[in-house]
Amino acid sequence: MVGKLTVLIMSSRFTRTISTLLNSGAPLIDAIEMTKKVIGNSVAERGLTNVQDKIRLGGGLWGPLDQLKLFPAMVVHMVRVGEESGTLDEVLANIARFYEEETEGYMLKLTTLMEPALILILGGVVAFVVLSIALPMFDMMGMVG
Repeated sequence: MVGKLTVLIMSSRFTRTISTLLNSGAPLIDAIEMTKKVIGNSVAERGLTNVQDKIRLGGGLWGPLDQLKLFPAMVVHMVRVGEESGTLDEVLANIARFYEEETEGYMLKLTTLMEPALILILGGVVAFVVLSIALPMFDMMGMVG
C-alpha cells in the first residue's frame, strides 16, 4: 500500500513540476535538475541524474524514463506522445492532474481503512488509562473493608 502511494505521489510531483517549468520556458535538463529536488526520493534523484545524462547525449525524455522503471507505464507512454506531438508541457499537466486525483482517491481509501484500526488503538489506550487508575482504587477499597 505504501509503495503504490509513493509511486503515485512521485509521479504527480514529477509531472507537475516538469510541466510547470517547461511551460515557463525552462530547458528540459534544468527542469529535471529542479524536479530532482522536489520529488523527495533519493532513488528517483539518482535515476533522474541518469536521465539527464542520456538527454545530454542527444536522446529524448521518454526512452530514459522507460529504462528507469520508476514511473508507471502510462507516464512514459504519455511523455512519448507529448514529445512526438511537441506538446510535452500540456501532456505532463494532464498526467499530473490525473495522478493528483489518483493520489487523493488512494489517500481517502487508505484513511478509510485505517480509521477502524485507529479507533481500536485509541480505545485500548483509554481502557489502559482507566484500568491503571481504577484498579489501585479497588485494591485500596478492598484493604479498607
